[in-house]
Formats: sequence, structure tokens, C-alpha cells
Amino acid sequence: MGLRRGYLIALGVALITAIASIFIPHGANGLDRAQAQAAADARGQAAADVLARRHLPEAMAALRQVIVPSGFRRFTAGGQWYRCYLVREQTGHVAPELPGILRSIGAFNGQTRLIQARMQALNSAINRVETPVYRQFHVAAANLIGCSTIYLRRFGAQTHCAYPVRIDDNSLSVFLLPYISCDPRPCRWTDETEVDISPPSGVPQASQ
Repeated sequence: MGLRRGYLIALGVALITAIASIFIPHGANGLDRAQAQAAADARGQAAADVLARRHLPEAMAALRQVIVPSGFRRFTAGGQWYRCYLVREQTGHVAPELPGILRSIGAFNGQTRLIQARMQALNSAINRVETPVYRQFHVAAANLIGCSTIYLRRFGAQTHCAYPVRIDDNSLSVFLLPYISCDPRPCRWTDETEVDISPPSGVPQASQ
């Protein structure tokens, strides 16, 4: 559980930070550029939070329309995000189902295309940074968007996917990764798949 929690938190924080940087205005000049940039970032983030909270009901309504394949079993115990599903197939077989899930909640729109275009450009730089959480759990950094194969020293190659999207001015992400079972202990990676949907950014606890 600790390995999965650490990996998801690290990836989730990276995604939220990258998404915020896309929708926050940039461009201060002068000797106090850094201070002015920080103030502009704070104003932009505050404005984005206001929009997300204002349109949270629409975003939640869209999420309630989510359609997943019949083989997806929803679970709550041990789930890290807004909705968690267990699929009794390997990640490589489940990944092709993600576009259909995203379509069902109206995630393919202009704001999402902007995020995905910008984050494709960020991937190469982000993947060169090895954060303390990644080092602690011996996890190679995965792509911020789309699917990638990462190598874990103890577990070998694994497929992971992350799709950041925007719905009604709310940011959220869909994650796919191999399921970790802790029953019975010790915890171990399995040939099953976990699919997680994060809460919209307008949810109070998601914005803190």
C-alpha cells in the first residue's frame, strides 16, 4: 500500500503542478521578476480555483455519467482517489479502454487539448528529474501524459498511464497502473490493473 500511495501521490502532485502552470498567466519582466511572477501565479491560481468551484456541480454531473467496461469492478477500501476500479487483466490490455472512459465524461475538449499539448512538451524535462519520492521507492518517473513503461528495480517493467483533462474548468486525471495486493501480506504487484479517477480540482480537499 505504501508503494502505491507514494507513487500515486508523487505523480498526482507532478500533474497538478504542471496543470496549474499551464493555466496560470506568465510574463513579468524587470529586476523583481521572480516576485512579480509569484504574485501573478498566486492571482492566476486563485482565479482558476474560483472557476473550478463555480463549475464544480457541472463537473460532478459529468463524472456521474462515466461509463466503464463491464469488467471494471469499483472498490473503495484502499482507493486513493475519487473513483477506483480493479480490472482482472494486465495493464497493457486495459489501456486501450481509457479513451472511451474519457469520452463518456466529455473530457475531449479545447481545454483538455491545451493541457495535453503543453504537457507533451513538459514530459522530457520532467522525466529528467528524479524526486526523493521516486528514489525512496525505486520508481522511475513515468510520463505525465499517456502510457509508458517504467522500470522498478524490485518488480521489473510495468505499464503506467496518466491522462490529465479539464471538465467545466475543473482539472482531474485518470491513472492506470498495476494493482498492488496486500491481502495476504506482504504487499505485491499483481497481473491485475487499478484505474483511478482523481476528484475535480473544485472539490475543497482537492484544492488544499
